[in-house]
Amino acid sequence: HPAAVVRRGRPARRGDRHARHLQPRGALVAVRGNAGAQDFGGAFAQVSWAPAERLEVLVSARADYWKNTAGREFGPEGTTHHAEKTKTVVDPRISVRYALGRAAVRAAVYTAFKAPGLRDLYRTTQFAGLVILPNPDLDPETLTGMEAGVDFNAGRVSGQVNVFRNEIDDLITRIPL
Repeated sequence: HPAAVVRRGRPARRGDRHARHLQPRGALVAVRGNAGAQDFGGAFAQVSWAPAERLEVLVSARADYWKNTAGREFGPEGTTHHAEKTKTVVDPRISVRYALGRAAVRAAVYTAFKAPGLRDLYRTTQFAGLVILPNPDLDPETLTGMEAGVDFNAGRVSGQVNVFRNEIDDLITRIPL
């Protein structure tokens, strides 16, 4: 007797950043700043299906929308305006779990998406003699992954063993100079 459960949702968020950078101890050497706006939206759906008593299959997908607008950096040299960027992606996931008495084996394959933040795109950071520069040309990073594992439960003792592999394209990271 197969059973299915369906879940859905719609997350959304908007962010703005405006910043002014001064030298330590409040000494104004130059006024520099950055600004930009980001919109995020998404929708997801998930179906859990139990085609057999010990087998569960979970299929899900998430659609994400990212838009970056009004990106600019300003200082004594003038203002630099950056091009608008937009990306829409759909990330699927499929998971399978099979119960074996006090243990269960499971596996999953999936993709994921991460947009660069305004800090990554436009904000220069200085601390302890290090300088981290922004990169207004960043694209969103994408991940393709897979995992497998075993769950066990022996009364008062339980645990999990997992192995996974992720491949990330266009990795977003901050590197001090």
